[in-house]
Amino acid sequence: MRYSLTKSPQEIGKYFDVPVPQGLQRPPSGNIRRTENVLGIVRGEEGPQLQLLHWGMFISVASQAKPKLVINAKAETAPEKRSFRELISSAAHRVIVPAELWYESVDKQPYAFDVPDREVIGFAGLARQVTIDGETRSECVILTCNPAGNLIASEIHDRTPAVLADRSEQQQWMDPGVGVEHAASLCRVLPESRLRRKRAKPEVLGSGQEQLRLI
Repeated sequence: MRYSLTKSPQEIGKYFDVPVPQGLQRPPSGNIRRTENVLGIVRGEEGPQLQLLHWGMFISVASQAKPKLVINAKAETAPEKRSFRELISSAAHRVIVPAELWYESVDKQPYAFDVPDREVIGFAGLARQVTIDGETRSECVILTCNPAGNLIASEIHDRTPAVLADRSEQQQWMDPGVGVEHAASLCRVLPESRLRRKRAKPEVLGSGQEQLRLI
């Protein structure tokens, strides 16, 4: 999975009605990839605000000697998994990752997915702070869900990002009063009537195409 966000932090802050810290920058990109720094809406001491997050977490796995890089987490099992249950249980760790569209591919043909009635959408995500070599950073994963019932999504991939398309869902996801079961229930596939799929350019599968419109 990759995604596109060509709007500036200031435009995203205005769209979601959240403050943008002074000096926060993230160049527009039509092809955002794992391990990049991405924009995310996090809950700060004074409420939601925009922040840079590192897309990807290194998670300890019992069967592996080294931590595993994880960029996505299954929303259905996150409340049960040791690595994610504390994160999804707390609004302080639930985040929204803004996007305009996302890409999935099948047989080396990428496809772009968007929500026509929304200029910007939000992926449900989880974040935490870690300290590596004395440097503290915030890192995140994007939650995915089963696309069953939506052929537009399921024909291409067996997972789809959990999209918080509407303001009410976004507010609930970030609400400290919302518990883990309610939060997890928000992470569901969009109705087929709201999702659009287009063929994307093969360059999506490569690198160095940050500034291009790839559909």
